[in-house]
Amino acid sequence: MKSTLISIIVPVYKVEEYINKCVDSIINQTYKNLEIILVDDGSPDNCPKICDEYAKKDSRIKVIHKPNGGLSDARNRGIKEATGEYIGFIDSDDYIDEGMYEYLYELIKKYDADISICGHRDVGLVNREGVVPNEELKLNNIEALKILAEDGVIKNHAVTKLYKRSLFIDNNIEYPVGKIMEDILTTYKLIEKSKVIVVGTKTFYNYLKREDSITGKKSAQRYISHVENSLVQFEHFKENEQLGFYFFKNVFYVIMRVYIDDNDEAIKYLDDNRILENHLELGKEKGYYNKLGIVDKLRLILFKRNRKLYKSFFQNRRKLISKIKG
Repeated sequence: MKSTLISIIVPVYKVEEYINKCVDSIINQTYKNLEIILVDDGSPDNCPKICDEYAKKDSRIKVIHKPNGGLSDARNRGIKEATGEYIGFIDSDDYIDEGMYEYLYELIKKYDADISICGHRDVGLVNREGVVPNEELKLNNIEALKILAEDGVIKNHAVTKLYKRSLFIDNNIEYPVGKIMEDILTTYKLIEKSKVIVVGTKTFYNYLKREDSITGKKSAQRYISHVENSLVQFEHFKENEQLGFYFFKNVFYVIMRVYIDDNDEAIKYLDDNRILENHLELGKEKGYYNKLGIVDKLRLILFKRNRKLYKSFFQNRRKLISKIKG
């Protein structure tokens, strides 16, 4: 009996230095029944030629050439072209260990899941192992969304996951074109429409941290988008008695992280638009503010009384934790 077809979508743009390692890692997967969709997003370098050469060597590879539209547009095009029962995403400067999709597919079949998730590690500028659970977690959508909001073993990013393609097609879910940190605006929708989500204990995905990548830049735009996209999540769940508080607290942490990292342009945006004040006021109105723990309330008191001391304390705390871990 032929195994189930899995479609792997790889948006490609200005990554000629990394694309070979990425595609080779997909070709060499132990799970062989793959449809590998390379979406050339109008890349101005040698990537289009490299993709075409791969398609000549491996019949599983399909290449789509399109005008530049950004990461979301490329992923959406790949979803439309995909014919597999399941879909996975890989960023074209990253690479994966050879057993990733066999493992993710086995998890889906074992638990009759809609989404399966493995761990990731950061490589490149930063070398760091991600967090995985000690045992496999079978979750319903509410349980999974709580973990997502808490930034636990389920992250917003599209990679490291295997999805039923029907989640996208049946629910008209697409990645938002023109946005950065677009996964924050999409992953929660996919989890919300799922009945079973399973988180595995193994790490397979290698996430390259580099200065010139979209997510590698510590830009004001990135900080602001993180806040704005997290606010969209909260807006979606703010009336939900089971989830509202978790997404309220997530926005609070995202905002406070901006002040710790001390990005002047992003801080000016937050202050000029009273983002923190407005969020706390809405939290009080919904009854979420009172659910914050004593540590978070003390954190707010310190922040309001002395921002400089607040920043210094949490920056030093971060350095100490990083030193202990590594």
